[in-house]
Amino acid sequence: MCIEMQAEKRAKTPFLTKRVRNRYLFYAVIPVVFYFVFFCLLTWPWISHFNTRFFADTGDGFQNIWDMWWVNYSVTHLHQLPWHTTYLHYPYGTTLIGQTLNPFNGFVAILLLKFLTLVQSFNAMVVFSFVFGGVSAFWLCHYFSRKYVASLIGGFIFTFSSYHFAHAIGHMQLVSLEWIPLFMLLWWRLLVKPRYRTAIGAAIVLFLVLLCDYYYFLYCVLAGGLIVLYLWRSKQLAPIKLKRNHRPIAAFAAIALLLTAPLPLALLRENSRDPLMGAHDARLFSTDLFSMVIDGGFWHFASLTTVYWRHVKAYVAESSVYFGLSVICLLIIALFKRSKINRYISFWLVLGITFVILSMGPRLMVLGYSINHAPLPYALVTKIFPDLNLSGDPDRFIVMGFLAAAVISSMVLAKLNLSRRKGKALMVLFFVVLCFEVWPGTYPVNVASAYPNYVNVLKKLPSGAVVDNAAISASWALYDQAIDQKPEVFGYISRIPTSVYNQDSQLTAVILRNQLPLLCRQYKIRYFTTPTSRPLVTNFPIIYRGSQNLIYDLKDSPNC
Repeated sequence: MCIEMQAEKRAKTPFLTKRVRNRYLFYAVIPVVFYFVFFCLLTWPWISHFNTRFFADTGDGFQNIWDMWWVNYSVTHLHQLPWHTTYLHYPYGTTLIGQTLNPFNGFVAILLLKFLTLVQSFNAMVVFSFVFGGVSAFWLCHYFSRKYVASLIGGFIFTFSSYHFAHAIGHMQLVSLEWIPLFMLLWWRLLVKPRYRTAIGAAIVLFLVLLCDYYYFLYCVLAGGLIVLYLWRSKQLAPIKLKRNHRPIAAFAAIALLLTAPLPLALLRENSRDPLMGAHDARLFSTDLFSMVIDGGFWHFASLTTVYWRHVKAYVAESSVYFGLSVICLLIIALFKRSKINRYISFWLVLGITFVILSMGPRLMVLGYSINHAPLPYALVTKIFPDLNLSGDPDRFIVMGFLAAAVISSMVLAKLNLSRRKGKALMVLFFVVLCFEVWPGTYPVNVASAYPNYVNVLKKLPSGAVVDNAAISASWALYDQAIDQKPEVFGYISRIPTSVYNQDSQLTAVILRNQLPLLCRQYKIRYFTTPTSRPLVTNFPIIYRGSQNLIYDLKDSPNC
């Protein structure tokens, strides 16, 4: 009888209580819908091309499309980890440890590609980065501001920042910033209230940050150190001498080291024994002093501020770091009224200022000119840690400045009384101005089927490596390989080892001297593509003659 009563009681009890359902609704469902809707509106007409066009340009965008294809192909077809390949720089291959591989997106795409196309999978991860980037920043903002609407706008400030929009042109690894706020939240909670589940979550999320980008991993480690210092000085750090507090933090350290240490150590080891080439000029790729306060670059109304932005020499994807006057006004209020707004606002101000200064590079940059007699902390940091020179992109430090601005803005907006008409009016006015200031320029879209016909022909040919001289560019050659799946001589990667560069130079010399029989006999290369306007001076048989491209088969040549 008791068993029957218990079974009847369980049947009547809902799977999720009303309180839990509301929690999911307000802290997961509504934020997801909110950020997805505004992503569609602000980037329109991107979403209308979801099934047919890549949300990327034909430069680094194609490189990141190749990254996603390669991670899937290496794991599912070659049954190997993706950090080394012989499909580029054939026949010797190359390490991809310094490549902007963003393997997190590639690993997720392994599942997506089972029922989606490559273009749909790539676009889905772009959308995910914006939506979940907003959600995770919303959670972080709500932890400190405790106000729902203010936190939603804080997440909006972070995920729809000029930095995020500008890098969506083609830097998938930098677009994938969605895990940074979540790590900051979990790390803070772990330090003030240690628990095993928080420790495990923080370690896993830090690993996900690393799988997106080395830069972001470094920034999280630095920011995590600042959090420890702040909580210790303010006497809010949980006493680690107690066993119940010590063990979760020790668990985090063990799990985090186990998961994250191998990749950075492998990168440092590779760079020491075979220096990686391709680093940017840190003086050029530094935050220009006024670019943070003057909208432009990749802004929708950039023509209004060309007087200033025409002097900025860095690429638009790197130089678009403006916060907008609306956010700057909140930051100024926070600076002067910090004691009355929130007890933690000073920390976020210090964090933001620290990373903004680091983003300004080794020398002060004003109107596109580097002022040599105005050194900045980044120059000292690179002297202490020379391996930072491998990046050459100090301007990317500013992503943490945007995160700090989002949290601070939510704290300031939390002081508005939304039960009164004035408070609602001010919140709406701020949000409208914010939308105007973050509205991005027109995004590039590339038709997934826009590759030349010779690529389809290559795909159907027997296996063999190819010198793809018919490709429009090095980035196009990567995209072509994602279609034809033939090993490629040469290849565009972010950081190329010196030894690979030297071997490429030897192969290039063979081609330039027209010693083409060596390609087959010595390097085992089978196919050579050229534009019809630049045919080879050789008796190699032409196996495909299109209106614009030729394919030669080196194996069937009498010279081989």
